[in-house]
Amino acid sequence: MNVKITTDEGFTILLWNSQMGPDGRGFETRKYFYRDAKPDLFMYQVAGASFGGNRRNPDCGPMGRFIAEVHAKTAVPEHQQHFSYDELDRMAEQFAAHCDEAGQETTFLTPETGVWYGYTKDAEGN
Repeated sequence: MNVKITTDEGFTILLWNSQMGPDGRGFETRKYFYRDAKPDLFMYQVAGASFGGNRRNPDCGPMGRFIAEVHAKTAVPEHQQHFSYDELDRMAEQFAAHCDEAGQETTFLTPETGVWYGYTKDAEGN
């Protein structure tokens, strides 16, 4: 299930739970509904199936291009327990390269498992 949530304060979160294969398709084939969603926080699926089935040498192209199409301000992985922090950081670098190529500025974070984080907007809406 994929969903965009807007809080009472205007903070938007896009949860992308669908796996995405190397062809850019997956369980959710209607990803065009989420293009230009511009969420403050984009939580993306990092299951092995989303990266060509190879967790140790992932194909980050389809997800990286989709993250650029979403126009997220910040992106974080979800279901990350099967990856090391080094692997997640390398994937984020590849995603960032796709965003840079598309002219999209997205900050990628690799949160520590089991730690609660709070996200807010500043006075300028960042």
